[in-house]
Amino acid sequence: MERKPRILIVDDEEILRVILADLLIDEGFETLDAGSVEEALQSAPMADCIILDLKLSEKNDKEGVEVLEQLWADKTFSTPVIVFSGYVFSDEINKLLRDVEIRHGNGRTIAHCISKSGGFKNLMNAVNMCTTKSG
Repeated sequence: MERKPRILIVDDEEILRVILADLLIDEGFETLDAGSVEEALQSAPMADCIILDLKLSEKNDKEGVEVLEQLWADKTFSTPVIVFSGYVFSDEINKLLRDVEIRHGNGRTIAHCISKSGGFKNLMNAVNMCTTKSG
């Protein structure tokens, strides 16, 4: 039996992690969750796709960028990352994410950027695109 794709949900809001996990499990995925930079970095190697919020604490509203930079420091890391955040559509954040792709991506890019206000359907579509095997 083939293993279900495993999705890592990185968000500081526990209730959102629970809701997303329930939705993903209903769609046939396995889930992992992380509420901090440290937990995200520890769980990332076990994931087939990562849903990443940019704000992981009250003290720093861009810790998700730190997660991405640290993951991409490993040149072999190729797990798709979906940024799922309330900040996605601001010019400042879009520039920051482009800069991270240029400085750390080595050809890798963020798979999708989705606003939390855009709803879960867009997120589920992105997860399906990131986990669908071609061929």
